[in-house]
Amino acid sequence: MNPQILAITIVKNLSDVEENIPVTTTRLAGASVLFGLEDIWKMWGIDKKVDFYQFCGKEMWDDESTSGDQELIGLKETEALSNWNGEPFVPGFKAAIVQIAIMHVACAFAIQAMKAEVNSTAAWLHACEAKQWLGILQGTISGRGMQKNIAATTFSSRGLDKRHAENRAMKANVLAWCDQNIEKYKSLDKAAEAIAGKEVPVSFRTVRAWIGEWKKLRATGRL
Repeated sequence: MNPQILAITIVKNLSDVEENIPVTTTRLAGASVLFGLEDIWKMWGIDKKVDFYQFCGKEMWDDESTSGDQELIGLKETEALSNWNGEPFVPGFKAAIVQIAIMHVACAFAIQAMKAEVNSTAAWLHACEAKQWLGILQGTISGRGMQKNIAATTFSSRGLDKRHAENRAMKANVLAWCDQNIEKYKSLDKAAEAIAGKEVPVSFRTVRAWIGEWKKLRATGRL
């Protein structure tokens, strides 16, 4: 089945989807990761009679217990393998099964993003994890992730460090925005509504917490 047709069908079958949901939703973010994984599956050409959705997508979609975190445990176990059924690995075999395990991780997070409440914090977290693991898979295929025998889970932790740095930069932008604009709003909630998802790509709740921190710092003279 064409991956776009399947993904659109999945989205339309979700009971709480409305026609006016914008293009940038967690469901479409998850679907875009599935498209990327399907492209990789085609490139591998493992078995042209079994498409990506038969191999991975549909089974995970139908399973209510699908969890990216659980698949991540399986990935770590795969990375720790020293042999296959007691036999030494043939050249390239371990790299192949690790890549398939990474595919499972990305697929599971993508499906969690699509099934969660649209644009909720949990859904965006799953979508970001899915996108990250798709990127890791692409990196291992290109050889970048394995050039120095770096495990995919280690590669992921480096990406997490980068995300923390990005969050710190966004927080600094919010604090600077508050210095210039906070007086225009009657409440901190209104200020958070004005900036969340617009000035910075983070949730209202996160921005509201940062603005609250800004207020406390100003009150104590630390900012």
